[in-house]
Amino acid sequence: MSKLGNEKMISRIEELEQQAEAAAAIAVLGNVQTAHDAAPRLTCSEVEALALIFRALGSPEAAARWIDAHALDDEVDELHYERRVELELRSVG
Repeated sequence: MSKLGNEKMISRIEELEQQAEAAAAIAVLGNVQTAHDAAPRLTCSEVEALALIFRALGSPEAAARWIDAHALDDEVDELHYERRVELELRSVG
């Protein structure tokens, strides 16, 4: 195999390793229990930043999970309060 072929193979292996590492992080940090335990302790901007990271890693579901878990603790003057109302209405109806 040529040097260029080896470099492409190594690059692909590194890419797959990064994807596996991202998946492992999402599995640990993106789960429901972790989100519900930790998200209420974060500020709105912190949870938004974390959601951006989850989206960048390919997990919009984890991003939504963290925002929803955080929103359940937001007050009327906070960024995610409307989401809290939506979630509460959905759980009633």
